[in-house]
Amino acid sequence: MSTSHTQRWPVEVSIIIPVFNKVDLTEKCLEALALTTKSVPHEIIVVDNASTDSTPQLLASRKAVRAIRNDANQGFAHACNQGAAAARGHYLLFLNNDTVPFPNWLEPLMQEFRLRPEVAMVGAKLLYASGLVQHAGVAFARELFAEVGLDVGAIAGSSLQSSRVTRDDVRQALAHRAQPLTGLRAIIAERLAAAWRERPQVTLTTEADATALVSAREQVMAETGEKVPYDAFMVMVVARVLREQPHVNVRLTAAGVERPAAIHIGVAVDTPQGLLVPVLRDVGAASLLQ
Repeated sequence: MSTSHTQRWPVEVSIIIPVFNKVDLTEKCLEALALTTKSVPHEIIVVDNASTDSTPQLLASRKAVRAIRNDANQGFAHACNQGAAAARGHYLLFLNNDTVPFPNWLEPLMQEFRLRPEVAMVGAKLLYASGLVQHAGVAFARELFAEVGLDVGAIAGSSLQSSRVTRDDVRQALAHRAQPLTGLRAIIAERLAAAWRERPQVTLTTEADATALVSAREQVMAETGEKVPYDAFMVMVVARVLREQPHVNVRLTAAGVERPAAIHIGVAVDTPQGLLVPVLRDVGAASLLQ
């Protein structure tokens, strides 16, 4: 990646344009910006995602443009983040290279920030050549990200599609950032993910007459004096099925499909601490009371 820039005046707005080829569109966009963006101190940053046409030569000829050249196409969002990281403006404004601004287009956007301190993002009305409205382009106040402890480079351009967003809206959205799992819940998440990766998932929904099961349980408890839960009967039934259908009692490893010699059955138990799955080992060789 290489960068070049020649900019001397105070910068209020950094205009960031990710590009990949289509040099004709980029040239029209830059020409329009030069004619229509004079009232607001600004800089123009073009992030070139390894264009194979004459885009590098065009950018080199534009002394007012800060060019960032990537050796490979890093994608639109990555280019937006690169431009944001290199920006020196108080506000960041993202444009596609097929944008042709109207005269005095930027001043109304900045006016929203000056008149309404609670506003964090504003968007211009974008029109197709036919006059139809496109989705909104967005500019936002970068100090808000420092306030909440986020790197502005974490924002993808495609996520900024609101016509007017207040600072409270942004704070509320950022409050829902992912929290790391720790302790027991981290172990539960790891084991559940491993189960989905390594074991075939078989779901069977059916109805059965449990009269015989109820009678058998009552008989066992009467003969043994032990209170035997229905779960024990279910485990024994599953163990019998796995003995008769050993191709189901498998797990996926890096070496291939592994068929354990023993039958181990996990019984999921919902607890206040999370979903726990104690494993009953070698069930095939155990008795009902064991």
